[in-house]
Amino acid sequence: MPTHLPLHQQVALITGGSSGIGKALALLLAQLGTTVVLTGRRVDALETAKAEILAQSPQATVTLLAGDVSDPDTCDRWVKETLAAHGALHTLVNNAGICMPIGLLQELSAAEVAAMVAINLQGPIYLTQAALKHAMVPNQHGTLLYVNSIAGKSPFPYWAVYDATKAGLKSLSEAVQEEQRMNHIRVMSLYPAAVATPLWEPMDDSLVPDDDGMLPVDAVAQSALFMLQQPHSVVVSDITLSALHPTR
Repeated sequence: MPTHLPLHQQVALITGGSSGIGKALALLLAQLGTTVVLTGRRVDALETAKAEILAQSPQATVTLLAGDVSDPDTCDRWVKETLAAHGALHTLVNNAGICMPIGLLQELSAAEVAAMVAINLQGPIYLTQAALKHAMVPNQHGTLLYVNSIAGKSPFPYWAVYDATKAGLKSLSEAVQEEQRMNHIRVMSLYPAAVATPLWEPMDDSLVPDDDGMLPVDAVAQSALFMLQQPHSVVVSDITLSALHPTR
């Protein structure tokens, strides 16, 4: 059995690390001494997140990798550059995701459908493949954490494509969990309900839940941290989070 590594000895790659749940989790991990690798599309947003992390944890090691998670070559490059810089990749947090304006399925454009499928589902597939191939299977050790959505378990009307990508992510994580047990790789999923993140910014205000109906981003990040802190022999397969008084 692989030896359990405390978080201060680990390297964690977090997609969508410049904001929301990804940044909140990176802040927590950096406080504990984890080497964090943040990925995202916008260099300026990544730089801002890094500055925030270093302001809180001046001794933290933070690497930034920009690019498009839906591109398989980019995913491969991110893993290889992480290994080159830090010598290991212990934890992959598949967190990046988007949701296009909510509406009836027939109202969505082909481009909107393609974007959600590419970022929410294809991206985690490509990055998981790269992490397994180059780091975790050769080392017979690793943790894959998928930040999913409650929509992956219970689909909502007017969110059909988003629902489908998250249901696909659920199937992916559950299948990979069984495939990789023999390689001592943990697979875990987090299913939050509505979270107060930038995901909602493009949407009409009438469609956005009230603040009381949303989960605080820090609470979701704390739940993710709890999962990662367990001994490597313990797999918290999934956690589902909801607000006490959800509005929708």
